[in-house]
Amino acid sequence: MRTLKMSFSIPLEVKQRLLSDFKFKKQCAEHLQQGQCPNCHHWELSTHRDNPWFLQCARLKKCGLELHVTELYPELFESWSDRFPFKAQQGQDQCIDNIAADAYMSLCRGFDLKHIAHWYQQGSYYSGDIDCGTATVRFYLQDQCYWEQFIDRPYRFGKVHENISGNLMGNWWQPPSFDITQLKNKKELWITLGIFDAIALQQVNVAAVSVIQYSNFPDQSLQDLESSINGKEKVRLVFAFDIGDRGEQATKQFVQRARKLGWQVSAAKLPKSKVRHSWNDLFQREKLTLGFLEECRYQGQLLLVESALEKGLLMYEKRSQNEFPFEYEAQLFWFKFDPRRYDKALQNHQDKTDENSHHASLKEAISIQSLTECYPQALYYQHSSMTNESWYYFRVDFPHGDEPIKNTFSGRELCCAFEFKKRLIQVAPGAIFEGNNTQLDKFLKEQIYHIKRVNVIDFTGYSKEYQCYIFNHIAVHSGQMYRLNSEDFFDIKKLSIKSLFPVHIKPNSRLQDYHEEWLSHLWEAYGAKGLVALAFWFGSFFAEQIRKCFGSFPFLEIVGDPGTGKSTLIEFLWKLTGRENYEGFDPNKANPIAVYRNMAQVSNLPVVLIEADRTDGNESKQSGYLWDELKSVFNGRPIRARGVKNNGNETYEPPFRAAIVIAQNAEVKSSPAIMERLVQIYNSRTELNQETLKGVEALAQWEMDQVSGFHLKAILKEHKIIDYINQRLEFYKEYFRTLPEVSNARIIINHAQLSTFIEALRLVVDISDEQLKLTLDFIRLLAIKRQRALSTEHPLVQEFWELVDFLESDGLAVVNHSRDPQLIAINFNQLSEVANERKQRLPLMMELKILLKKSKKYKFLGIKPVNSAVNDRLNKAYPSMKKPLTVKCWVFDSNGIIT
Repeated sequence: MRTLKMSFSIPLEVKQRLLSDFKFKKQCAEHLQQGQCPNCHHWELSTHRDNPWFLQCARLKKCGLELHVTELYPELFESWSDRFPFKAQQGQDQCIDNIAADAYMSLCRGFDLKHIAHWYQQGSYYSGDIDCGTATVRFYLQDQCYWEQFIDRPYRFGKVHENISGNLMGNWWQPPSFDITQLKNKKELWITLGIFDAIALQQVNVAAVSVIQYSNFPDQSLQDLESSINGKEKVRLVFAFDIGDRGEQATKQFVQRARKLGWQVSAAKLPKSKVRHSWNDLFQREKLTLGFLEECRYQGQLLLVESALEKGLLMYEKRSQNEFPFEYEAQLFWFKFDPRRYDKALQNHQDKTDENSHHASLKEAISIQSLTECYPQALYYQHSSMTNESWYYFRVDFPHGDEPIKNTFSGRELCCAFEFKKRLIQVAPGAIFEGNNTQLDKFLKEQIYHIKRVNVIDFTGYSKEYQCYIFNHIAVHSGQMYRLNSEDFFDIKKLSIKSLFPVHIKPNSRLQDYHEEWLSHLWEAYGAKGLVALAFWFGSFFAEQIRKCFGSFPFLEIVGDPGTGKSTLIEFLWKLTGRENYEGFDPNKANPIAVYRNMAQVSNLPVVLIEADRTDGNESKQSGYLWDELKSVFNGRPIRARGVKNNGNETYEPPFRAAIVIAQNAEVKSSPAIMERLVQIYNSRTELNQETLKGVEALAQWEMDQVSGFHLKAILKEHKIIDYINQRLEFYKEYFRTLPEVSNARIIINHAQLSTFIEALRLVVDISDEQLKLTLDFIRLLAIKRQRALSTEHPLVQEFWELVDFLESDGLAVVNHSRDPQLIAINFNQLSEVANERKQRLPLMMELKILLKKSKKYKFLGIKPVNSAVNDRLNKAYPSMKKPLTVKCWVFDSNGIIT
């Protein structure tokens, strides 16, 4: 018989980590005690010294945290065949061919191998769809039929972590050493879904078998059992399926079929808890005691009752309460027992001690009231630590078979029956609550006491606080993918979290559907410009981490002639991300609140501002949006502040968590502070040809499901990519510092970051050396061009001074109010009046005033009262005008260019 020696490295590693992480103060012969609980932070955590697989906080009522080491350190239990490879026994030529399977069964499942050593063997499985394989633990039902569990990084295979070979229909799995005739004494045979659950029950002396699938009713095995024991009446079948709707439905179906075959039947059901456990989980936690199994039998009885009255009676006999709410067939009822009616009814029976008289009197003393013809069930309490808002998340089930409805109830709506009734009928069609406040309070007390808590974020993408990516249907944490559970939140190790999903990002989680041929089309259509845009977009997936390391994240400006493929490029980049039929939003068409909300809705994703330029009658482009409002988001600072609705003076200031992309026809015209934050890609119509147009058309044909795996492939390598960027950024910063044409610190850091993004991009897609070189050269040219743009006067300022020179060209004081030739004094209202008279266009005043304060041609000195040469001239020419001689003006130094 094989035995598993506990000399493997896992127990030692586990113990060392536990001592380091939880700092156990007391170590006795059997236990590690007085460790710091990660939930309540009290020094009440304990575990076994030699087999430290399960940890529990001793504060059972106030905390009661339970942890298994596979949850704490999953990386130690991901690939069993790597940690326990085949090896020759010492002094022998043969191999220990089951060593990984043995380790998995003992260390991961918690079983005593001396009782089950020959029940399984180590196998292997290979998937051609995803081109990877795994070792398995294999159990044979018959010679040609087996079930196996994947034990090497099973998450690679998606939702299914098991495989069935052969036809198992009609047969259950039973241990090879299982003697069916021994059931004459035990009188019960428990039937579970999973093999590991059956083994767990076997190890606490409960006879158990497994049907493996809910579709597999074991009629053949039942016939074999009947012939072996010569009579069905000697054995009771106990169906003990998994907790949940599917398990409950299967239990009722199997019970009904078994009764038709003449078997005595009952059920065992795990009690509901905040964490959904299996029989195997509870076995490892040493919960499968006689008392617990009796409670499971009682829960199974409740599941199989055939009327609301029968269920109410059963609960009354268990609870000894005269009034209580209960659920039956997705409806909420109220049970009430009247002791006086019971005494009166009992007096009418001749034999007051007879059991039948007791039950008859009991039924006469009971009333069952329907509170609502649906069943609202509180699933969990969700709380946003950022906004301090909270809700209770309910699921409403219906007896008529319609899909359950899930929605939130506020604390106020649970306070009284009237508010609860209003909210219930609002979220659940036709659901009317007919109970009173007392009945509601008692119902909710049972529902929400010690309810599960789920953290909530009010955006889509990366949460810096919880260090995970949250999307509509999947989450990613530390390189591992998690799927949304049936209660609409993610269980990520010890973290329960969900997003309110203001933006729907749905990358295809079937990475086998991903195709990388799109990269050649991107290069064909846009060349190095396309790779720069892709690199920036790729970098935005890690904007929060990059700002944490380096303090800022650049803006991307994609501008140029109409019809050059800007929209096609951006829409395709969104497809890579998992968002379809979207380009961006126009800030000019949104009020300030809408703009701020668009910027706060996502994290580690781009925020694209489109068509923010406007045209006037002369078809000259003018910015309609004040770009200076974006200055603070460069460093991830708060977008806006709003007051929190309470009696205090708290404010909510969400930080900017995303990346800015500006896409329009005209170049951004703003202050130097904004201009130096930009990385600009300019698309010209002269660059278009038949080849590029063909590439643009091919790019537009890709479906989102074919390319959105790019997003997942990137964030699944989060730590590797961030480490690479950290290693390479200093090199590129130094490189750009050495360029004589570049001196601005922000231009250096922006283009250095972009260069590291394009290099790190090779960890996800196959970029050739030539493409990399051409793209890096192009980024260098972008940096030089941006520095030159900052060294010249802004086009609007140039246009303004040209207008002033034109108006003053006659040698008269027309708009310059200064009498001192060393100064220029401009009153904007008077300037506008003169410009209109001369039919000259004046640049946009609001933006112009911002830019003039940093004019390079003439230094701005301030806004001052000036003795007006213009008004003095007009008063002398037209004595009746009597214009004031003192005018408030913007004053500039006319002594040349400011450096």
